[in-house]
Amino acid sequence: MLLPVCLHKSIFIADFPPIPSNACQKKMKHIALTVLVSFFLWMTLMGNASADQATRVAIIQDGPYQRSEDFKHLLEQEIRELVGGEFDVRFPERLQRDAGWSAEGAEQAVGGALSDPEVDIVVAIDPLVSQELAQRGPLPKPSIAAIIIDADLQGLPVDDGTSGVRNLNYLAQFKNTERDVEVFRQLVSFDKLAVLVDKAIMQAMPQLEEKGRLIAKENGIDLHIAPVSDSADEALAAIPADAQAVYVTPLQRFSQLEFNKLIDGLIARRLPSFSLLGRQDVERGILASASPDTSDAKKLARRIALNVQRILFGDDPGRFKVAFSQGERLSINMETARRIGFAPTWRFLTEAELINEEPEGLERTLSLSKAVREAVTVNLDLLAFDRTVEAGLEEVKKAESVRYPQLSVDLRQTRLDEDSAKASFGARAERLTSANAFVEQLIYSDRVNANVDIQRDLQTSLEEDRDGLRLDIALEASVAYLNLLVAKTLERIETVNLKITRSNLELARNRLSIGTGNPAEVFRWESEIASDRQALIDARSVTDQAKVSVNRILDRPLEEPFSTEEATLDDPELIISQPKVFTYTRDPIVYAVFRDFMVKEALAAAPELRSLDATIAAQERTLQSAKRSFWSPDLAVAGSTTERISEGGIGADALPRDDTEIQVLFTASLSVFEGGAKRAAARQALQDLEALKTQREAIAQRIEENVRNAMQQAGASFAGIRLSREAAEAAIKNLDLVTDSYSRGVVSIIDLLDAQNAALVAEQGGANAVFDFLIDLMRVQRSVGEFDYFLSPQQKDDWIKRLEAFFQAVDVEVPLQ
Repeated sequence: MLLPVCLHKSIFIADFPPIPSNACQKKMKHIALTVLVSFFLWMTLMGNASADQATRVAIIQDGPYQRSEDFKHLLEQEIRELVGGEFDVRFPERLQRDAGWSAEGAEQAVGGALSDPEVDIVVAIDPLVSQELAQRGPLPKPSIAAIIIDADLQGLPVDDGTSGVRNLNYLAQFKNTERDVEVFRQLVSFDKLAVLVDKAIMQAMPQLEEKGRLIAKENGIDLHIAPVSDSADEALAAIPADAQAVYVTPLQRFSQLEFNKLIDGLIARRLPSFSLLGRQDVERGILASASPDTSDAKKLARRIALNVQRILFGDDPGRFKVAFSQGERLSINMETARRIGFAPTWRFLTEAELINEEPEGLERTLSLSKAVREAVTVNLDLLAFDRTVEAGLEEVKKAESVRYPQLSVDLRQTRLDEDSAKASFGARAERLTSANAFVEQLIYSDRVNANVDIQRDLQTSLEEDRDGLRLDIALEASVAYLNLLVAKTLERIETVNLKITRSNLELARNRLSIGTGNPAEVFRWESEIASDRQALIDARSVTDQAKVSVNRILDRPLEEPFSTEEATLDDPELIISQPKVFTYTRDPIVYAVFRDFMVKEALAAAPELRSLDATIAAQERTLQSAKRSFWSPDLAVAGSTTERISEGGIGADALPRDDTEIQVLFTASLSVFEGGAKRAAARQALQDLEALKTQREAIAQRIEENVRNAMQQAGASFAGIRLSREAAEAAIKNLDLVTDSYSRGVVSIIDLLDAQNAALVAEQGGANAVFDFLIDLMRVQRSVGEFDYFLSPQQKDDWIKRLEAFFQAVDVEVPLQ
């Protein structure tokens, strides 16, 4: 080795590390450089070898667009999850392209991907590039055009539900635009329609305008197509003054701000609008849409991933089905409808998904008690556990079955070689066919008896576990329902807050008009409106998620609509509706005794402890059986019969014998020595029993902790109800005063913003204080092991009596009501 040779002369010179000579240093550098270059060459060769086995996918977009980027990442994830175990699929960044928002760019991007030798599969995920890809005819490599606006209008090839073009699959997932116009016209009566279309799409698909005008003429509509780019002002100016309605196609180049400006402009002109893209645009302010886009992105990504998988298996994309059913689901923004003075007919009010207004007239109505009771009867988790309990019953029956007679029968045919038959001197025939029956009845077995007792105890434990799960489901249902009420309340508050902001914007404009304000205030309120609208959208999202959670717990279709009833402290099904209960919370001493009572109730009712008690009983029986195994035998009586059906060959008739043989046996069996296994089993059973007892102590301690913590939290939240309401009332009064002062120019916009935010926070806290307490109360009931909704009136009265008796026993005086 060169390095040691260079260093050995200086190894013992000093205690410090040796310093190589200049010549040695040069040699070392040369060696290091050689090793480094060799390593990188090896890595490159290995990388190239690995890359040769990979499938490279080029994803093409129309241009930089957040929605498109999000879908791209979703698509990559879906493809990897679907085929990653079988194929090495990669998405090199250098192969990804966009069209720069132009038809020419789309042609270059698609052509470049198709001619790039490194690209194996091409996927276009936006309208421009999808159109360019779909109209090229036979393709040199497998390709998917994912976003087709309207296959008929775009004149795309179709052959028995496929493209019929080699290597081309496109997905016609959007609604037919003619059907969109039909639905829009049913919703809003109009004769003159303006259509906002991206200029690049118009340039790439000139046939859209021609076919669109033909369809409009057939339906008696005066159509005006307005090409736009990325400006709301441009789009608004392109809409004719006499237009009666506006159809908005995907405007991908619009920023969030510009799109909001467009919506505000349409509303200012009181123009009904309809989105081709879908529900998301309706949430942003477009009047209506028939496309449920928010739920289909993952579905579309999965469909593309499945097609990629088929391509990897060698199928021709030209034979893949192009239809991608998205369904039709009308959604209406009722806030927009009110602002433009439009009132949908009752038909659409009952059929459409209404944004910013809860559907009315629903047959299904839930309350807190209904939600809890329904949950413990239909919840899938609980139903699954019921099956487990039923299976446990069969386990008990299996254990008991050993005590009953055991019968077995068999049919036998034996053949002996000739020499053996001769050697038996007629005792055994060369060929014998016989039927045998064996019956056994166990008389006594401690091992079997123990197993029966153990299985019964374990079944009891299982049933107690089910009761615990039932309580968990009741808590989950009650908290989910109360969270829904919280979400709906916050949504209402956000709606009111948005209205207040709009009112303050008008005040700012008035101040500006009379010279007491400045433009910055108007801009600030406009900014606040945008923020408040986002907050409202977020609040609606939380409400929708809460509804889904309730439906899931109740085993309902996840988006099935329902109306709700408010939950109050006056609910007669709750014990707290009785005023006397609150006398036990009036001071710290009494409340501490109250907590002691609740702990006692919990330790007596907790299914977790009852389950462990049954398990402990099973383990005690296991230990007893292990001890008895040293001296307790198994006693049984058995009988067998053998019927000789036929004999043949040598020795068949040599000796006379009875064709029927009967035997009766009495057995007493005891395993005397098993190499120490019996003692080990007994010691193990003892240790397991001690572990269970210690575990019971730990769980009892944890239950007590949960009860006391839940009681403390409930006490705090109950006290907070009055305080939160007082704070909300004071904040609203303050907001009124500050608003009046702001309108007169006495205070600044900062003062009003602070007052409005304070009122918003206080009102949120005040409105949900009762729900917060009820949630804490539900947690108390779960920790105690009893829900008021499952107690009869008599059981509730008994609970009150036990509470009063407990206080009498500890000699603590309860304050008067």
